[in-house]
Amino acid sequence: MRRMLMREPAPIPRLLLPAVCFFAAVAGPLFSDDGTLKKLDGFLEKNCFECHDDTTAKGDLNLLDLEFQPHDPNNFARWERVFDRVKDGEMPPDKKPRPEPEAKQAFLQNLKKPLIALEEKEKAELGRVKSRRLTRLEYENTVHDLLGIGIPLTSLLPEDPATHGFETVASGQQLSHHNLERYLEAADAALTEAFRRATQGDKQFSKTFTPKQLGSGAGRRGNYRGPDDRDGVLITWPIRLQFFGRMPVTRVPDHGWYEIT
Repeated sequence: MRRMLMREPAPIPRLLLPAVCFFAAVAGPLFSDDGTLKKLDGFLEKNCFECHDDTTAKGDLNLLDLEFQPHDPNNFARWERVFDRVKDGEMPPDKKPRPEPEAKQAFLQNLKKPLIALEEKEKAELGRVKSRRLTRLEYENTVHDLLGIGIPLTSLLPEDPATHGFETVASGQQLSHHNLERYLEAADAALTEAFRRATQGDKQFSKTFTPKQLGSGAGRRGNYRGPDDRDGVLITWPIRLQFFGRMPVTRVPDHGWYEIT
């Protein structure tokens, strides 16, 4: 467990450390409309525009003005949604006339082909997984291993937004001047600590607590049971209860970073 006793790091020149550990997300290649809309217009006009034009736009979907630019992730997702709804027979709805099977199949093929082509092109150029930057926790662990330091860095960095519950999705990661500025500040603090350790070393400070001291004030409170001091040995109970004890107040000789083990 590590805790921070506030110490302002001395300013130093910013080096290339963030460039080593901070990867920018790579934008996808452009993919222009190759006439796909012309192939889709007939089916859309006959089966879709009545409910999804610029005046009705049911489900917040306006197909009349929707361009075909699948290199834009949002645009790709909308056309993918259209494909899935038509393929599964959800659109047009049951109360509307059903499209001819041949027309439906032709529409799906004309829409599927460029979407698949774009995915294959991006996989060939960028790989299956797009490049992304390190999360703040990954950045901290990498810098710790690289410089041999242990000071907390995540508290200096902005939180990583979650996409579908994960912070490692490239399309959901932010990269702004604010993010970069915070990572540079964290790099300054990390390098300052690395130089300090290289020139001054680490001072050893230790203090030992007896079982009686650690178990003081524990006792039993409701469902909580603290450790028991039995013949100079502190015993905790292997049952699903929460334990608590109290560490006596102590002082450290200097301000700085301390590792409690």
